[in-house]
Amino acid sequence: MIWKLTIGFVVVAFLNFIGCYSSETITKKDIDEGKEQIDFNQEISITTKDYKSYRFGALQYQIVNDSLYGNGVVTEFGKEVPFKGNIAFDDIVSFEQSSIDKGSTAGVVIAVVVGGLIAAGVIMWVIFWNEVTPD
Repeated sequence: MIWKLTIGFVVVAFLNFIGCYSSETITKKDIDEGKEQIDFNQEISITTKDYKSYRFGALQYQIVNDSLYGNGVVTEFGKEVPFKGNIAFDDIVSFEQSSIDKGSTAGVVIAVVVGGLIAAGVIMWVIFWNEVTPD
């Protein structure tokens, strides 16, 4: 019985740890219009007009005037190469960031806990029923 509880706890802890992440593509137009904002505490991927893909770690980039400055990597010809410099906003097609969906994460964790409690209740009911009505 202790193993079942331990495994249940590990599953819930794992789901809480990984969370429910989704990748959100933000267009330059949405940022210009103020509909979306960039979270500088998250990693960001950028696609430019020349189809290059740049990736910057959290807190490794900043936006100054009409350019993004940072230290990261650029993918060229399928190979990642270190990058340090700036990218003009006019050359950027889209930004992509991963964000956690706290509502979905909480829902999944609650569903697993409730499912475990229901299963434990059914098991206890079967054990009790077998003791009350012996064969």
